[in-house]
Amino acid sequence: MDSGTGTGTGTGTGTGASSSSSSSGRVREILGWRGLSPSRLDDVEQVGKALREAEVPDWDEDVTPKHGELFQRLVSVQRHLDRAMAPGLLSKREIAWSRFSRVGGVIALVLVAAIGSYLGLRTPPGINVTASGQWSPDYGQPDWAIDGNPNTEWQLPNNQAGWLEITMNPPVRVDRLRVLNGHNRNYNDRALRQVTIEIYSDGEVARTIDHTWDSIDPTPEWDEFDVGLSDVDKIRVDVHSFHRFGGALAEIAWE
Repeated sequence: MDSGTGTGTGTGTGTGASSSSSSSGRVREILGWRGLSPSRLDDVEQVGKALREAEVPDWDEDVTPKHGELFQRLVSVQRHLDRAMAPGLLSKREIAWSRFSRVGGVIALVLVAAIGSYLGLRTPPGINVTASGQWSPDYGQPDWAIDGNPNTEWQLPNNQAGWLEITMNPPVRVDRLRVLNGHNRNYNDRALRQVTIEIYSDGEVARTIDHTWDSIDPTPEWDEFDVGLSDVDKIRVDVHSFHRFGGALAEIAWE
């Protein structure tokens, strides 16, 4: 009887442990298929073991910091399990919608990126002026170089070279370029000295003009340059040097 009982008990315990181990291995395998990393799978097993071994407190005052730590680990594991198992709990319709949403989201992102790139690279319509800098936030603006007023000037910051770019959309024909140097009216202490003017047609430099002003002229006169180009889409003025405190350009015009 003792021998039979011992044998029966031993056999039953061994079978149960083997079954439990096999089940645990199967669960681990399934969760691995669902995308849980080995470290996450280890967390699941460790938290499960800790829960089985933990004593549940009967009263609030019996709760210890270890219980709080175990609860936080449980919440983290539950979140990862939900994320891994959720797709397997969806209906066919929900799965189809989820896939459609992901594909639609990717397409939307691609379209947004493409439109953003197009708008970022496209020249704005009309005549637009940009520059490397200006004398102050509210004085010497780049667009003062094309405002048709000889008494206003684009002025660079003190003691700095720089550049001015004018873009045209749609492109225009330019037969002659006219430039009026600045002088900082009432002070006569700044003007362009040496510049290079590049005229672009179809996005490429089609004409280059190098010019030098020997001094500041309190009553500057227009300098004219023959161009004779169609489809001009940009004019760039590179200021290499200046007189006195900095560069100044009163007007640049074309006809």
